[in-house]
Amino acid sequence: MKKILHNEDKKIKEVEENQVQTETEIFSEKQEKETESKESLELKNKLDEVQKELIMYKERSLRAIAELSNYRKKFEQDTETFRKYTNSELIFKILPIVDSFENALKRNDIVDKNAIKFFDGIKLIYKELISVLEKEGLKRQDVRGKVFDPMFHEVVLQVETDEVEEGTILEELRYGYNFKDKVLRPAMVKVAKNPVSEKIVKQEPIPNESIIDESNSDIKS
Repeated sequence: MKKILHNEDKKIKEVEENQVQTETEIFSEKQEKETESKESLELKNKLDEVQKELIMYKERSLRAIAELSNYRKKFEQDTETFRKYTNSELIFKILPIVDSFENALKRNDIVDKNAIKFFDGIKLIYKELISVLEKEGLKRQDVRGKVFDPMFHEVVLQVETDEVEEGTILEELRYGYNFKDKVLRPAMVKVAKNPVSEKIVKQEPIPNESIIDESNSDIKS
């Protein structure tokens, strides 16, 4: 009988131990799952932060690339503009010399043979100078008969006439020049101005003083 009771106690003890072990294992598994879940959540949060940072750095990189591209384009444009108009200042300083040549070549009173040869040499030098300047981009403005434009012309004189439209250029007093696609020096011009028509002033008739006096006398009487 004692042996049987002993065996029963032993079995109960084993069952209790197994139950405790099972509960311990379940608790451990639960803790592990909770830990894994917590770690998984933290990992997910970190991954989200990394992805946000990647997007931010990508946007910054794209912005930097765009800014660099715009800077490169502007630099190329500025370089091209500088190269295109780099000689404009020098050519502008040469224009008074061109004016002097042209004024000298207007003379037609030279009769001496040696002077004529010298004059012909001046003409040749002038043509060569103009040829070089034109190859660099200088072009004389064609203004005769055109309408005044303040972007290209400078009015020096106005002449009253009704033969042409007002503002029409009658004479070019100093040549104007363009350098490539820009105005280097405006032309000095004389333009037409329509004469002002005389205004006819109508005078009101002057009242007859005698009539006024008569009317006043009637009133007084």
